[in-house]
Amino acid sequence: MEVGETLMDSVPKQPQPPQSMVPTPQEVGVSSVVSEPANSSPQMAAVSSDGVPPSRFKNLLSRFSSRTLIGVLVALVVISLGVWAAKTFWLDRASTPTKIKEIVWWSTQFDEADLAQVLKDYEAKSGTHVRYIKQAKEDYQDRLVAALARGEGPDVFEIHNTWAMVLEKYLDILPPEVLDKTTYAGTFYPVAVRDLSRGESFVGIPLEIDGLGLFYNESELLSLEVVPPDEWNKFRQLAFDLTSRDLNKRVTRAGVALGETNNVDQWQDVLGLMLTQNRADLSYPQGEEAVNAFSFFLSFSQSGGSWDETLPTSTQAFAEGRTLFYFGPAWRAREIKEMNPDLTFKVVPVPQLATTTVDPTPITWASYRVQAVSSTSKAKVLSWEFLKYLSSREVLNTLATGRFAPSRVDLAELFSQDGVYGAYVRQAPYSYSWYLTSYTNDGAKGINTQVSSKYALSLVDYEDKSQKQVVFDALGASLAEILAKYPSRK
Repeated sequence: MEVGETLMDSVPKQPQPPQSMVPTPQEVGVSSVVSEPANSSPQMAAVSSDGVPPSRFKNLLSRFSSRTLIGVLVALVVISLGVWAAKTFWLDRASTPTKIKEIVWWSTQFDEADLAQVLKDYEAKSGTHVRYIKQAKEDYQDRLVAALARGEGPDVFEIHNTWAMVLEKYLDILPPEVLDKTTYAGTFYPVAVRDLSRGESFVGIPLEIDGLGLFYNESELLSLEVVPPDEWNKFRQLAFDLTSRDLNKRVTRAGVALGETNNVDQWQDVLGLMLTQNRADLSYPQGEEAVNAFSFFLSFSQSGGSWDETLPTSTQAFAEGRTLFYFGPAWRAREIKEMNPDLTFKVVPVPQLATTTVDPTPITWASYRVQAVSSTSKAKVLSWEFLKYLSSREVLNTLATGRFAPSRVDLAELFSQDGVYGAYVRQAPYSYSWYLTSYTNDGAKGINTQVSSKYALSLVDYEDKSQKQVVFDALGASLAEILAKYPSRK
């Protein structure tokens, strides 16, 4: 039966049976008819030439046609159902491949080549295809939020750790059956547990740990027979001593790139670190703690310091050998190597305050990327299972080697001696983070961009005004206005 043809259309017209196929009286269940003499009773019904009364003949035909038609209809229905079942369950299945499970992942961090084998292995293991789309860093947060707001965003996406509060409504909560709170806290560093916690669960899984490290020109320091100091006052003195100037007293080779905001990459992170080490409240810096941090930071670009506004950006200056020390995140190492393949450098943990302070516990600075799951994704469970796989010890070790410092505590020993990533692993247990952070790609209206702008203005005012408290009061009020736009961290 063709598609669209009705059952009645498919029933063939019943042909008129030939005379030889008229059933006998015995076949239709009536008694035999015997010819009577000509003088039989006038009430006797007339008979046909074949000996069957005409009325009975018509009844027989009627009974025969009805029964036959019903039988044909039933048979056609059964046959049609059989054909439909065969087409649906066998033919269609044979011609249409099984639908593959798929999730979409956005990130700025990885090249497709770095992930190819990992994603191939995961698809073979789980049956889930991960479609990875690398994103440009510029204004990444703006594009991500716009896509999520339209309902067109990815299932899994990268965020900066400081975005967890800002993008809260777009973030799904990690199901405890995938990774419970105790396991999470024992797997990742304390800073990630603090930053990503939401009630009894979390809003993301970090793959890396990054932040602020002290880069140094290895060959130059070896020739000078000096090592990077681990205490701030000693470090500043060494940086000043190693700085060279021309006849106009402009810096030609810096000891360290620090003290400015226009040409010092990551100045926000360094100032944030200094404030945190001095136990200042970054959301409302006040008193001696804030004064000490501001004054110390600015001293590096003041008269007799180690840096000035005539030099190129700190990253470029370090790559060109024009500064011996440089503060930056681990991801800058690859960039610097690409800029100058012949430069030999290493990274050590950031300096600390003198150990005469009340609490000698080190304080370092964290700034790292996190993988999150969309709150509107139709594949939430698949997405979280994928992130659990990526952050597993064996897979993360493979993925991180030669690329970044891994987020898992139990991988620290394998990376602690690395010339670049080892510094970030060793200081990770003591790291803190806040919204005074550089290069988060959060756009012109992002929280880090706004906070950085207010701090930059305050540094200028701090140098110009004798009443330092006025500067901090104004800064505190500006920061309160910015933070009021976002939900409080839970």
